[in-house]
Amino acid sequence: MNKKYIRAREVAEYMSIGKSTVWWLCKQKKLTPIKFSPRITMFSIEEVDKLVNSVPTGESYDWLQTLTKWAKKTLFTSDCCRNT
Repeated sequence: MNKKYIRAREVAEYMSIGKSTVWWLCKQKKLTPIKFSPRITMFSIEEVDKLVNSVPTGESYDWLQTLTKWAKKTLFTSDCCRNT
């Protein structure tokens, strides 16, 4: 039996990233979460493969560096995160 959909944990393992990065990719519209029920969200294996294969061969693409830049810009500039 071939699976067509996988959970966020499996996407993270397949892409060698953390689960929070999977959800960040959803926010960036790079992955589309599919709700099967209120507590079950899955992703199309085909879409995950397309994303993985979209990185040009020979170029290094650092997901962590991109996430870090986003986090610094988004999370650490809000008033709620500042120590006053």
